[in-house]
Amino acid sequence: MILRAAGFFSSAERAQGLRFVASKATGFSKLTVKKGVARVYLTGRVTSGGSAFTIANQIRPTLKQFPAIKWVKIYDSAGHTEHPAGPSDSVPQSLEP
Repeated sequence: MILRAAGFFSSAERAQGLRFVASKATGFSKLTVKKGVARVYLTGRVTSGGSAFTIANQIRPTLKQFPAIKWVKIYDSAGHTEHPAGPSDSVPQSLEP
């Protein structure tokens, strides 16, 4: 199911409990790509708000569409991510549900 932007749900969708949850990211301060790893440093008070679908679910596929990018590591405004090294995607703990 695709969630609509800005919380515009039908009454039936709202009755099912669907709601818009913002990540509170306000942008990014840096994006680097080196040896197949893209690193994105978000700004703002980054949070999942308890949602399983976050800003990371938009950033990863956007960057991985480029052949030079195999892995995406997303950092919070404090510079933290769960798996900063190694061949894997990574998000900060604050983006976990």
